[in-house]
Amino acid sequence: MVMLIRSHWVSAIATMAVISASSMVAISPVVAQSVAQDEVSEPSGCELVVDTVLRADCYHAEGLAAYERGELQVAIEAYTMALQINPRHGDSYYNRGVAHYDLGYPEDAIADYSQAIALNTRDEDAYYNRGLARYGLGDTQGAMADFNTTLSINPDARDAQGWLDYIQYYAPNNDS
Repeated sequence: MVMLIRSHWVSAIATMAVISASSMVAISPVVAQSVAQDEVSEPSGCELVVDTVLRADCYHAEGLAAYERGELQVAIEAYTMALQINPRHGDSYYNRGVAHYDLGYPEDAIADYSQAIALNTRDEDAYYNRGLARYGLGDTQGAMADFNTTLSINPDARDAQGWLDYIQYYAPNNDS
């Protein structure tokens, strides 16, 4: 299974201009449209959003757009900005983990997936992806634990079951 980013924020921000009642600052329709069209330019407008939740969501959406353009380092920077603003933004940890993994940094990916899991212990995707990263580093026991947790959350997670079967068949005596 290919790791997928969570992109529901792009459509949410792109379909409306979000206005913060407490700050009276809006994400303009132009910024929302540029995010939807993956044409975010500097400055993005996120820094103008006073409401911290909305500003974190804005940076997260920029990360999604950058990832879709193949600009993985830019995506990581945007997710990091979202996390500096809102350290409980689990999707930013998850998606930054995907970008780190895609760039060949599995240790960083594991750290991000672990943070996403700490925020949501039922995040089957984070467990699954962390399992893939762990397996890639030779940690078969850690990978098996993550795939088993994925299955305990979602018994229909066929990819996790497939990886468990693969590991048990090809590395049954691996004590990693």
